Amino acid sequence: MTAQRFGPGAEKEYPQWGDFILTHRKEPSSLLIAAGQRLRFRGEDRSYAHWSHVALIASQRQIDEEPTLVEAWWSGVRQVPLSEYKDIEYHYVRTNMVHHDRRQA
Repeated sequence: MTAQRFGPGAEKEYPQWGDFILTHRKEPSSLLIAAGQRLRFRGEDRSYAHWSHVALIASQRQIDEEPTLVEAWWSGVRQVPLSEYKDIEYHYVRTNMVHHDRRQA
């Protein structure tokens, strides 16, 4: 796996289904998750406490179509465009899965 950082205003140009993003927000639920993660992770793993949210790439960019993400939200599971995260730092994680595994994801 490899990860690439995207800061506010930047967006992954050609995401692939089966890959995912890691991010964090300043909402109360995200802050609680991060606090719990800081208690849980120690040593080398402590850096992972920074992330409070993950979303799976569910479609690739097609002509005139944005890639979509599937994510768990406080109101349930939802699909959103990747552009929803353009103003928030996120790390794009490339899973290096083969095509068959990406389709199953």
